[in-house]
Parts: sequence; C-alpha cells; structure tokens
Amino acid sequence: MISCAFATISHSQALGCFPRVKVLHTSRQYRGQLYIPEVNLLLALVACVVTLASKTTAVIAEAHGICVVLVMLITTLLLTLVMLLVWRVNAACVALFFAVFAAAESVYLSSVLYRFAHGGYIPVAMSAVLVAVMVLWHYVHVKRYKYELERTVSHESVVRDLLPRCRTVPGVGLFYTDLVQGIPPVFPHLVDKIPSIHAVLLFVSVKHLPVPHVDATERFLFRQVASSSESDTAAGPRVFRCVARYGYRDLLEEASDFAGSLVERLQYYIRDVNLYGVEHQQPGAKVSYPSSRCDSMILMARQRSSVMMLRQSSAASYYSSYAAAAETQQLQLARARSTSGAGGILLHSASERAEQLARARSTGIFAEEMLTPAESFSELSRMGSIGGGGMQAVKISLEEMARIEEEQRFIEREMEKGVVYILGESEVVARPHSSLLKKLLVNYAYAFLRNNCRQGEKMLAIPKSQLLKVGMSYEI
Repeated sequence: MISCAFATISHSQALGCFPRVKVLHTSRQYRGQLYIPEVNLLLALVACVVTLASKTTAVIAEAHGICVVLVMLITTLLLTLVMLLVWRVNAACVALFFAVFAAAESVYLSSVLYRFAHGGYIPVAMSAVLVAVMVLWHYVHVKRYKYELERTVSHESVVRDLLPRCRTVPGVGLFYTDLVQGIPPVFPHLVDKIPSIHAVLLFVSVKHLPVPHVDATERFLFRQVASSSESDTAAGPRVFRCVARYGYRDLLEEASDFAGSLVERLQYYIRDVNLYGVEHQQPGAKVSYPSSRCDSMILMARQRSSVMMLRQSSAASYYSSYAAAAETQQLQLARARSTSGAGGILLHSASERAEQLARARSTGIFAEEMLTPAESFSELSRMGSIGGGGMQAVKISLEEMARIEEEQRFIEREMEKGVVYILGESEVVARPHSSLLKKLLVNYAYAFLRNNCRQGEKMLAIPKSQLLKVGMSYEI
C-alpha cells in the first residue's frame, strides 16, 4: 500500500479525482518516483493506529494475506482488459489466460475470505474510503467544469459588452482560470460587482504536461482578446489569454518572478504578431514564437533607432544613421558567428547592403532590416511558411515600428505600477431541490475536503498582499 500510494494519488490528482496535494518528483530521469508529504504523514498515522488496534501480528498477517491475493486478482482483470483493448490479442488466447489465472487466484481468495472479519477487512476498508473520496471529488469536479463550460463568455462578448462598462485602473492583472478556451463566468460576475479592469489583463491557465521539463522560451502561449484599437478610447485595456506550460519536474516560480517572465514574453508576442502578421495571416495561430533575450534587446535597439530616424528632418542625417545601423548590424553578426558558429547564418554582401540603402530612400523599410540576419531568418524558420509558399519579407513603416515600441513600453509602465493576482473562488453547492444524500455529499463532504486541501494561492505561491479572490456559487 505504501509503495503504490504516491503514484496512485498523483495520477488521480492529474485526472481530477483527488484533492490537490504537493507532489515531489525525486528522480531527474524517471517520472514515476514520487513523494507526497501529506500522504506520507497520513500513512504514518494509519500505520500507528492499525498497529495499536490489532495488538498481535496475527491480525496484521490476515490483512496482508487478503491484500496480496486481491492485488493478484485485480492485476489479472486489468491485464485481461489490456490484452483485449490495447494489444488486440486473439480472444481465445485471452479467454484461456483469464480462465487459468483467475481460477487459481479465486481459489487463493476463497481460502483467505473466511478470515475477513479477523483482520482482512483492514485493507478493504482503507480502499473503500479512498475510492469514496476519489468518486466524490471527481463527480463534483466534472460538474463544476461543465458548469463553467456552459457559461463561458466569448471574446466578442467581452469586447462588445463587458469592457465598455469597465473603468480602467493602472497596473497588470493576472486572472487565473482552469479554462483554456473562453472567459470563465466568474469574470462577468467580477465586472458586475466592481466595474473596473486593469490596463493590462491576462487570463492565465497553468497546465502541467507529461514531460520532465518545458523550456522557458516555450513556456507561454498567448492570444489577444482585446487591444486598444478595439476599445472606445486609445487608452483602453489590453486583454490577453495565456497558457503557462510546465513539466512534471518544473517548479513554479515565485509570483514576482512568474509575472516578470510572463510580461517579458508578452512583449515578444506583441513584437512578433506586429512584425510578421501571424494573427492576420494564420487564423487561430495566436501564439508567441520563442526568441532569446538578446534577440529582443537587439530588436528594441533597432526600434529605438527607427524612432530616432523618424524624428530626423534631414534626409542626409537619416541616411547616415541608417549606415551606422548597418555597420552595427555587421558587428552584431560577427559576434553572433563567434558564439553560434557560421552554419545557418547568411551574410550580406556589398551589393545587398547597397540594395538596403537604396530601399531606405522609400517611405518604408523591411522588418528584416531592423534585425540581424541570424535573428531574421531564425524567426522565420521557426514560424515556417507565412501566407504563401515560403518566407516573405514583411514591409512596415517607421510609424508602425514606433507604435510597436510604444505598445511594449506601455506594458512595461503598467508592470511597474504593480501586479494583482485574481483567483476565482467558486463555491460548489447542490441545487435546492436536490436529494438529501446529494446535499450531504456536496455541501458538507466535498466542502470539508476542499477546505482542508491545498488552496490555489499556496500552489501558485501568491503573496497575500497582492491577492484578490472573487467568490461565486455554482449550483450543480
């Protein structure tokens, strides 16, 4: 029972069949080596109680005997299902296997069942309590999730109905939700009670993947819900969706570090979708493409130089600035070759640089010219084909580059004003006309389990001074 308790409860929690507990992975190589402090403490208490209550080893021996035989029989039943449904073994072979092993194990089981009242009931009683907890938790979890799915708010409704009613307050708001698609019903409830919204609001869903680690550059996926252009005023709120992906060996950062990484990747996302137009050319592909920190710093430097060029009134000063930027670009390319190797980096020849200077005399420049060659082609190769059959140059004006930089600076300014973490506390209760048994299980048993398991702010390491809980009752 001790050997399989940690793995069983970890799998049950991942399936939504067990209250939230802290799961520690003790191996960097093997996924199944787990440790759960709360379960370990509970097992220690139960072991002491059983030892003191049984008083003799005979009772423990009876409990151990029936436990071993039941494990053998259950294993045979599950293996039979695997042979039929997964391995697709011939039905005659499966029947022969089941008849032989089930018959032998049934004989063993019948030989120990007569001692059931003398200690054999102990593992069965423990299993019955565990199954009851799992069934109750899963039943309410599914009902709550269906309730939220049926009452989700579309992105269009948020832009059309909710945002015009809200007053914009400074800062960044992180609204945690289990839903990956749609806006949870607790958000309209919040707007009805407090008609205000942060200048930058992100609906964050934290998901754990069945892989050991997720690289930091691939952790966040974004989608824009509302921008300033969709609001009534230019200073309207920016609303985004974000899925934060973690491996089972990845540890959740502190709240401040998580918010800093999230906002930093959000700036990359704003840059990517404006430079390469991913949202407009590929419907539904509203995700951020990974980019390194140095790439973004180089891009921001190029953007700032673009704004400086825009403010220049003299054409001669513009061309001289662009030539200086081209020289800086070559130095950065040489540095990139020294660190990354020559493979995969395309050099600009003298004729290509002359073509760039010639194109600069027009009203717009190419986005690739604002990046180093390694940066430009690596971004496009990650994204694959955009629009047509291959990589295409994206032409944007200097005003557009200035707008992108201003949008990134807006996010930075709001981040400096403070971050608020918003958690939806949904209280699940039975409907008034439900049966007495359902009311007892949902209103009392489930509430007891929920109040005594780990809460969301503890799992996410959110400081209480920056926490805002929004309560809402779900009648199932």
